[in-house]
Amino acid sequence: MRIYLAGGLHGDWQDRVKQAVPGHAFIDPRHHGLEAESSAYTAWDLMGVARCDMVFAYLSPDNPSGIGMAYEMGYAKALGKPVIFVDGRIDQYTRILQCGADLWACSWDNGIEYLRSFVGQP
Repeated sequence: MRIYLAGGLHGDWQDRVKQAVPGHAFIDPRHHGLEAESSAYTAWDLMGVARCDMVFAYLSPDNPSGIGMAYEMGYAKALGKPVIFVDGRIDQYTRILQCGADLWACSWDNGIEYLRSFVGQP
């Protein structure tokens, strides 16, 4: 299964997902190799969402806005891709993302548990 990792580019959360749910192909926007040209990396991100089987989205408490992740989640939903959303902030502004996801978790462990269940891993 190809899993797109949507969320902030800082920290090691993407590596933690890959370690917790091995054996899958991950599309990780940290590795696009593009300079900070927003139109280029946005196109890369959207192609990644289009190519994936599902999206794992994580809004970390230190993500300044989450707008890019929200955009990727919305695009995935428009394409009929399942979305697991882990809400590390849980505030009045994230409710719409919770409602838009197929599964949403309020803790990291629950998000990983949902992902493992979805891909058929114990």
